[in-house]
Amino acid sequence: MNDLPAFAATEDRAALRRRLADDLTDGGDVRRAAWRVALESVPREVFVPEWFERVDTGRGTMWTPVTGKPRRWSGCTRTRRW
Repeated sequence: MNDLPAFAATEDRAALRRRLADDLTDGGDVRRAAWRVALESVPREVFVPEWFERVDTGRGTMWTPVTGKPRRWSGCTRTRRW
């Protein structure tokens, strides 16, 4: 089961970007301040308007397209899943 919020208000998106920047910085993936600033300020939903989500079924792994759902996308910005 996935723990992503189904909705993230516009004001929450900045907080989600900061959390992603924190996670990547803490994990050692981001080591330069300029990259952290970019992670905190650039809304990824503008650049990735659609994606696929993994769904494990009895028939194997399936990939479900997700399009036109920007509110759902904003919850994904805090994970490394995409």
